[in-house]
Amino acid sequence: DGATYWMKTSSFTLGAQATLFVAVQCLDASGSQIYRRLLEHNYAATYYLGTDASGLKYKLIVNNNTSPFGAANGGTLTLGPNVIVMGTYLSPTGTIYVNGVPVASDSFTAPTNNSLPLYIMSQLGGGANMWKGYMAEAIVYNRALSAAEITQVHRYLGGRYGVSVP
Repeated sequence: DGATYWMKTSSFTLGAQATLFVAVQCLDASGSQIYRRLLEHNYAATYYLGTDASGLKYKLIVNNNTSPFGAANGGTLTLGPNVIVMGTYLSPTGTIYVNGVPVASDSFTAPTNNSLPLYIMSQLGGGANMWKGYMAEAIVYNRALSAAEITQVHRYLGGRYGVSVP
């Protein structure tokens, strides 16, 4: 229902490269989704994919506890239709995509390898800052995908969830 359900995986390692995909549907595009999590390995030590401080855009954070902390904000939350949101990081650049189109990028300092659980639709610790909507699928790679692989995954998800992608 986008209000009370979330998941936590067992610990796994994400480090200096990662690619995170989600197929989601937003139930609240009013701006009240401030820092709502789609996927969080640990926003203060590795990766975060969710919404920004305005609650109106998607955000990718790559963090290694040492300044500067990169943050790419882009794409606008839209009520209703399925959306594919992806964040990828290959040092020093993190890029966020919406429906297969890059919408923002930033320079980040690579995180160190961290073996942590992944929180899905909730913040670290569980049960707070939850995504207001539905998530059909999440895919996480512990490496940066090539452009051809990114296109392939976008087309797979687009075909599966009725999202038009390039």
